[in-house]
Amino acid sequence: MKRICQRHINLSIAFSTIAMVSFILAPPVLCDSKTWTPLGPYGGSISALEIDPSNPKIIYTAPEGVGLFKSTDGGGHWKKTGPVAPTLFFAIKFQPGNSQTVYAASAQGFYISDDGGKTWRLSNSGMKATYLLAIAVDPVIPNNIFVGAWGGLGKSTDGGRTWADASSGIGQKSVQALALDPLTPSILYAATWEAGIYKSTNSGGSWLQASAGIQDVHIRDLIIDPTRPEILYAATDSAGVFKTVDGGKSWTSVSNGLGGLSCFRLLADPGRPDTIFLGTQGQGIFKSTDGGANWQVSSTDLPPYSSPYALSINSRDNIVYAGLFRSGVYRSQDAGAKWVESNFGLTGHSVSSLIVSAKPRKLLAGIQTYGPSVFVSSNGGAAWTMSNSGMNYPPVYSLVMDPTNSKILYSGNAGSLFKSTDGGENWLIADTGLARGYRSIYALALNRASPKTLYAGSDSGVWKTTNSAATWKRAGLNKWNILTLAIHKTNPDIVYCGTASDGVFKSATGGKTWFRMSKGLPNNLAIKALLIDPVVGNLIYAGTENTGVFKSTNSGKSWQAANIGMTTLSVSSLLVIRGTQASLWAGTNKGVFRSVDGGATWKKVGKGLPADSIIYALAYESAKKRVYAGGNNGVFWISWP
Repeated sequence: MKRICQRHINLSIAFSTIAMVSFILAPPVLCDSKTWTPLGPYGGSISALEIDPSNPKIIYTAPEGVGLFKSTDGGGHWKKTGPVAPTLFFAIKFQPGNSQTVYAASAQGFYISDDGGKTWRLSNSGMKATYLLAIAVDPVIPNNIFVGAWGGLGKSTDGGRTWADASSGIGQKSVQALALDPLTPSILYAATWEAGIYKSTNSGGSWLQASAGIQDVHIRDLIIDPTRPEILYAATDSAGVFKTVDGGKSWTSVSNGLGGLSCFRLLADPGRPDTIFLGTQGQGIFKSTDGGANWQVSSTDLPPYSSPYALSINSRDNIVYAGLFRSGVYRSQDAGAKWVESNFGLTGHSVSSLIVSAKPRKLLAGIQTYGPSVFVSSNGGAAWTMSNSGMNYPPVYSLVMDPTNSKILYSGNAGSLFKSTDGGENWLIADTGLARGYRSIYALALNRASPKTLYAGSDSGVWKTTNSAATWKRAGLNKWNILTLAIHKTNPDIVYCGTASDGVFKSATGGKTWFRMSKGLPNNLAIKALLIDPVVGNLIYAGTENTGVFKSTNSGKSWQAANIGMTTLSVSSLLVIRGTQASLWAGTNKGVFRSVDGGATWKKVGKGLPADSIIYALAYESAKKRVYAGGNNGVFWISWP
C-alpha cells in the first residue's frame, strides 16, 4: 500500500462550515485576561519518531498533518516545536555530533532546524523531487545528506542548503528508505516501492540492483546492522522480512512467526544487534532476538489492530518508542514486553467540528486528519474515547446532532456521509442517492422544527433529505463547491449556503431555487462560516477568507463589513451566546475573537492558545459557562461570562 499525500481541507463547523487556511498576518490586538485550558484529545497518527542520540530524553515526533513535536523528558510531555507548515513528515534525523541541528523530510521538502526545533526553514534549492520519505546522514562527513523521495533521490554536500539529483540507475522510482554503511559511508542502500533494493558504492553517484532472492519488490523499510554493515533487513509489503549477510548480493526470508503479515517498519537495537523490532500493518509489533530467525508478538497493552508507522529506541535504558496510526506514541521500558501511552501534550488531532450535548452531558469532536474520526467526552474533555466504529477512519468535516434526540448524529466526511443512532458509538453509511465517485460533505444543517430534513453541502452542490438521511436528492447549485450551510430556526425551507468563490446563496423554497445574495461582499469571496442569529432571524453573519466577518440585517439582501480588529483574518467558525452579556465569537487563523457590539469591533480572547492556532469550531456549554474551541491544536476551553 503506497503512502499517499493526504489533502487536508481545513474545516470549521459552527452550524457546519469549512476552513481554508490563510497565513496573512493580522494587526496586533489586545487579549483579555482569561486563559484557555487545553483538553486534547491527545495522540494522532504518527508518521515519524526519532530520539536524540546524545540525550535520549529528547525526542521528536510528527503526527500526520499538524507539525512537529518535541519532548525533553523521554515522552512524558510533548510541546509543539517552532512553526512549520501543517504537512506530512516521514523522517527525522539529527546531524551527527550536533543534535541542535535537526532534519525533517516532509511532503513539502526538506526542513532544517539549527536551534533544537525552535525555528525551522524549508531548504529545497536544486531538489527535483520534494515529496520526501527518507533521510540518511554521513556520520564521517555530516554535510553529506541523502534523501529518498517519490521520484528518486537527492544529495546535498553542504548540510542541506543545496541539492543535486542522485538517482542515476534508479530513475524516478519511489525511495521508501535509505541505509548508509556506518563504517564505509560511501556505501548506501535504497529501498524502492516498485523495484526492490538498490546499492551504491560511490556515495550515490550510481546505483545497481541488489534484490536477488527478495520475493516482493514493494519494500517499505530497510535497516543496516550498526556493527556488521554487511547485514541488512528489508520489510516488504506482503512477503515478510528478508535478510542479507553479504551486503545485498543475496537475500533470504526470515519470517518465521510472521505469517502473511504486511510489514511496515524495522528497528535494530544498537546495543543488541540481533534484536530487531518490526511494526506491522494492523497487527502491532513483533520482536526477534536471534537476527530474524524467529519472531514473537511484542504488543502487550497496545491498542487493538495497532499499526506502528514509526519506531525508535533508547538502547542505553532499554526503552522503545512506537508511533502508531491513530493512537499516538507508546513507550515500553522493558524492551517491548509492556507498553504505556505517552501522549500528554501531543495535540496531533486536528478538530474540525464540535458538538455539546446537555443531557446526557457530552462533548463530541470531529477529526479532520486521517485516523480517529470522532472523539467523545462525557466529562467536558477531561477524558476522551474514540468513537468511530463503522467509519473506517475518513476525515470528518462536519458533525450535527438532532436537536430533538441527542442519540442521532450525522457526520459529513471525505467521500461519504454517516449516521449514528446511539450517540456516536456506532456509525452506518447514509449516502443513498448521493452522487457516486469522489465527493466530500463539507457542511450539514438541520433544525428543531423539522429534524428529519437535513441539508448537505458538498463539492458538487447541495443535497437534501426529508427522511433522516435514508435517501438523498439534489437540491441545487450542482456546479458550486459548498463550504458552509445555515438553516432558519423555524422555517427549514430557508437555507443559506457559502461557496468557495462566489459568496452567499439563499433558497426560500427548500432548495428548489437559489439566488445569489452577495451585494456588498467582495468579488470571488470564499465564505467559510454562516450564522443566523437565533433570536433575530434576519440578522446573519458570514465568516470569510482573509476579510474577517460581514453582517447582513436584511436576510442577506446586502452585507456590510463587521471586522474592525480582524480585517485580514480568515474566519472559519462563528458562535453567538445570548444572555445578560450577549456576545459574538469568531474562530480564526489567529485564534479566537469576540465582539460584544454585534460585530462592530473585535477583541482577541484569552491567553494560552498556541501561537499557530487555527480555530475551526466553536461551541458553548451553558450549564458550565464554557466556550470550547477546536482546531489544529485540539480542543481548548475558557469560561464565559
